[in-house]
Amino acid sequence: MPMLSAVILHDLVKALNIFGSLYSLVAALLIFNYGLPPQISASGKIHLVLEEIDEEEARLAFKYQCYSSFGLGLLFAGFLLQFVAALWS
Repeated sequence: MPMLSAVILHDLVKALNIFGSLYSLVAALLIFNYGLPPQISASGKIHLVLEEIDEEEARLAFKYQCYSSFGLGLLFAGFLLQFVAALWS
């Protein structure tokens, strides 16, 4: 019976490492795409600033904030899974 539990533990450690790596990969992609929203004009054009609120821009900023926060959470979860797997191995 102890041999069976060692095999199960080995498979669990492998699964934790795999899921931790996948979480970290998805997190890196989310942070890369949504962590730093484009705020600089590459063409160098100057934009007119008005004292009104652009609802579409506010929704886009909220979307970027949500996705980047989710990416950071996934990065932490991936690290935690790999850390637990390293402790158990």
